[in-house]
Amino acid sequence: MATLSIQQTLAKASRMVQPDHQKALIELSESVIKAQSIAELLNRTVELVAKALSCQRAGIFELRSDEKIVTLRAGYGWDEQGVGHASMWLAPETQTLSCLQNNEPSFISDFSSETYFAAPEILVEGDLAASGMVSIPMPDRAFGVLMVNDPQPHPFSIADRSFLTAVADLLQPGIIRLRQMQLADFQVEGYRLVGPNLALRPCLEQICLRVEKLLTSGQCAIMLFEPQNHRIRLAAGPSLVPTLAQSLNVLQIGKAMDVEAIAQRHGTRACWSTPISTEPGCVVGTFAILHQINAQPTSHELQILEAASELTASVVRHDIQLRRIKHHEQMQKQLERQVDARSIELQSTIDQLEREISQRRQAEDLARGGEERYRDLFERSNDLIQIISREGDIRFVNRAWRQAMGYAPSEVQRLSVFDVVPPSCRTRWTELLRRVFSGENLVRVETEFFTREGKTLAVEGSLSQINEPGRPPAVRAIFRDITDSKVAEEQQQKFVSLVQTSSDLIIMSSHDGKVQFINHAGRELLGLTRSQPISDLHLSDLYSAGTWSNFKSIALPAINEIGRWEGEGAVRHRSTHNRIDMHINAFVVKHPRTGEPLCIATVQRDITQRKEVDRMKDELVATVSHELRTPLTSLRGYAELLLSREFPKEKQDKFVKIIHDETHRLNKLINDFLDIRRMEAGSQSYEFSHLQLSPLITEVTSHFKQTAGTFNWQVEMPNTLPSVYADYDRIYQVLTNLLSNAVKFTPQGKSINLGARQQGSSVVV
Repeated sequence: MATLSIQQTLAKASRMVQPDHQKALIELSESVIKAQSIAELLNRTVELVAKALSCQRAGIFELRSDEKIVTLRAGYGWDEQGVGHASMWLAPETQTLSCLQNNEPSFISDFSSETYFAAPEILVEGDLAASGMVSIPMPDRAFGVLMVNDPQPHPFSIADRSFLTAVADLLQPGIIRLRQMQLADFQVEGYRLVGPNLALRPCLEQICLRVEKLLTSGQCAIMLFEPQNHRIRLAAGPSLVPTLAQSLNVLQIGKAMDVEAIAQRHGTRACWSTPISTEPGCVVGTFAILHQINAQPTSHELQILEAASELTASVVRHDIQLRRIKHHEQMQKQLERQVDARSIELQSTIDQLEREISQRRQAEDLARGGEERYRDLFERSNDLIQIISREGDIRFVNRAWRQAMGYAPSEVQRLSVFDVVPPSCRTRWTELLRRVFSGENLVRVETEFFTREGKTLAVEGSLSQINEPGRPPAVRAIFRDITDSKVAEEQQQKFVSLVQTSSDLIIMSSHDGKVQFINHAGRELLGLTRSQPISDLHLSDLYSAGTWSNFKSIALPAINEIGRWEGEGAVRHRSTHNRIDMHINAFVVKHPRTGEPLCIATVQRDITQRKEVDRMKDELVATVSHELRTPLTSLRGYAELLLSREFPKEKQDKFVKIIHDETHRLNKLINDFLDIRRMEAGSQSYEFSHLQLSPLITEVTSHFKQTAGTFNWQVEMPNTLPSVYADYDRIYQVLTNLLSNAVKFTPQGKSINLGARQQGSSVVV
């Protein structure tokens, strides 16, 4: 089939190309049939093409799996170091992308006169002026492009174009043939790995490395199931980064989403995978190829993946058979050992039964109170054992009791139980002894002992009556030291009290966001009662939409990586849905001994009031800036007038007086701003007096007419206005701010109208 395709291509090209081109095509067809590798075929092709078209360079660029980049696979006239590394982005409006998308040849005689396509950076760096390009077709996705270049403008003829197209058509059957050869060689070499001296992991790693060599991109991973442990292990992945390999080696069966999430955290953008089946219906694992780019496989790449899966299945199947044989041999040897040992066991059976009967009798005697007979058993016990008379005298203690309490054997004989318990417990112990001698067995008793050095021991145990022939009844007390657990319990209770009494919002949740605990202050802040169940709540129900999105995409990854995260966000009141700004400190709570993560805790503080204070400060700064800018504008205007023009003495005095007045008012403004605290305290004073508004309005307007530019000023007010009771400076400040805003937002040459009228007992400006 490949030969027929070559003959058709040569026959079609013979009618359209020149004789020297036809000769080159015949030479290329021989390479298509005889070449032993794709690299050999591509290198021969670029050499023939460059010489036939008299171009300085020729290259074949292979299309990457994500179809965004082409990489130089073979080059004639190119730097040898660029082969395998030099690449071009398939940006919009580029010659390469147009050629691949339209599957049509593209030729540019001179980039300096080209108006549509821009020269790729790789051609600009090589000072290449002309470019001819044709797509190399394949059944499902183009292999790449064949390109010729020259530093001088090069007029490509119709014959040149037909020749380059024929070369690309010839390459297709050659590449297909060589790919099939590669696949066959891979299968043959792979099956040679299956042998009697098989080591599973090295063999699987060899398969991964050979697949990666065939595909030129991606990293292989072989995951095998371990049903007995209910987990998935990474059987091979020689090119994976260590952190990814470690993460993939502790997965549980059924956690497919974990594989995707773990791979994405380590930069994986695409995954090609296929099951590994040792026999029909028996899937033992997965063969996967992880890519750092968004890549879609071709049919050839799928064939490689299937072949790798089948080869891996053969290796695993052979390993299973070897393990079964080895297990069978071990079982056979074990059975032989058992048969040999059986005779010895039968000889000792009677002795063993006699010992068991003796031990049972001893245990029964001990339960009946054989104090003296089995004193050695008490001595070997780790519990604190003591025998107490009806009067409270201690008749016997074991070794563990003496070591814990710090007494010598000679000292114990003079002790009473009331000597080794705190005074507060003595009345209780009198009652305990009375109950036991009345026939009651006390199973669980918590109390305290005083050691010889005065240290308190918390103990827990049982009290029961013992009756031995020839001796008065007594109480057998068996306790164990629970001091450490009591301390731990007290510390835990202190921690719970600290959390519950904290004024901050404290939430504990699982790693998937399910709420497990909210403290009292947090419930009140969120609008939850103390008895309201929270088992159905999720963190997304408590946070605002933006906060939850940031927490999920930023905070949780940081917590998983470094164990903590700190930032700001907002929660919502469950009833009113009001937003509450919070400062969030999130961290992982770990088991104190094993270090295993238990949950995620967030300690959050309400910063709504702080943000409101910040907003008020910003408004204050804006107000101060505005108030100070107004008199400064007047000062600058009159000063510039005096400096730029000559005025009569009378007018100069007038301007100087205005400057003086504005300076005085600016000083008062600054003093006013310094008195803000007095205003907040309600102690700010005002100087009220009866004043006329008409002169004040005329004065303010006059200042702006002199300094504010060219405006049509219109002042409308009656000849007489009633006097008003107000603070002169404050009214002056209000009028100045009003006109300053009018000047700021009115175009030059337009009208600014200012009026005043009486309205009832007030004057409206």
